[in-house]
Amino acid sequence: MSLRSALGLSIFLVSAAFAPADTVFASCYTNAGSKGIYAVSFDEATGMLGQPVLAAATANPSFIILSPNGDRLFACNELSGSGGAASFAVNRDHLTFLSAQSTGGKGPCHLALSADTKVLYLANYPSGSLASLPVDADGILHPATSVIPFKGSGPNHERQASPHAHCTVVDPSGRYLLVCDLGSDRIWTFSIDQTTDTLSPAPVPFAVMPPGTGPRHLQFAPNGKDVYLVSEMASTVTAMHWHPENGRLEPFQTISMLPAGFSGKNTAAELQFDSGGRHLYASNRGDDSIVVYNIAADGTLTLAQRAPVGGHTPRYFALDPSQHFVLVALQDSGQIRVLRRDPANGQLSPTGQSVDLSRVVCLAFGVE
Repeated sequence: MSLRSALGLSIFLVSAAFAPADTVFASCYTNAGSKGIYAVSFDEATGMLGQPVLAAATANPSFIILSPNGDRLFACNELSGSGGAASFAVNRDHLTFLSAQSTGGKGPCHLALSADTKVLYLANYPSGSLASLPVDADGILHPATSVIPFKGSGPNHERQASPHAHCTVVDPSGRYLLVCDLGSDRIWTFSIDQTTDTLSPAPVPFAVMPPGTGPRHLQFAPNGKDVYLVSEMASTVTAMHWHPENGRLEPFQTISMLPAGFSGKNTAAELQFDSGGRHLYASNRGDDSIVVYNIAADGTLTLAQRAPVGGHTPRYFALDPSQHFVLVALQDSGQIRVLRRDPANGQLSPTGQSVDLSRVVCLAFGVE
């Protein structure tokens, strides 16, 4: 059986007619009725969502990203056997399947493109490894040129008995790749040879986080100078200065995402910035909230708001291009819910707008 057949990939045209800037692509786990990646129309003036339309049938897509110009979409196929990645052409109102490749590990859950868009980097979560897949000019994925296994463990024997790569992020210069490892409480840093696109350990090859915190996702602030990390198990955000001369991360603040006295089960999930870099947003699964932080000139965070999301398990969320709304993927509620954002203070409020979509995982706005 070919990898394409194993992943259940097929070409499927979206029939709805709306411009890419008004389209949200939503990936869904396919074990509860959903069939893959959906397209949803979005009205930036009103916050209204259209009904989801199947854009591509593909097995268990989790994290999805678009190329910088929006003409290609890449997806992880988070399979417990041989995990895969897939690429699609975005043609205004439909996705066309282009290619699929193995990631050389199990359960890929996150991906990133190199600065020149010639390599796709993927984090294999159960395998605890990083895969590099070449991407040609037509968006076709080629067999992995490297699969790098990590080593290490953490104090939580149930969740940290082995490495668990959870995130891949290319720094603003395109010279470094950072990988969060929830299992070993480390952030690994690789130098990228921008001529050959090969990886090697950075001069400072990793940063060690406090034991048992479980680093999940990180992002560079819009200023390119600071990095912010969500730790899944500790439910914290850590602010770090970035030193591009050697790839060193220098933590300077860690702040809890939970309210005082919270005693339930919680796992932190995603973080996003507004375009001006004045506010940071981070989601809680359990407390079921998005926490809003103000970012000071020196990069430190102060709590501005803890906004309920109106459902369960905000696995992912995204600010719309107008920055007036936040769309939340509620995995266990099976919904995409719209929150209104006040651009003046960054705070969120409910709109009452939502659409049902089973096991929704990730969202990506089309590029105009």
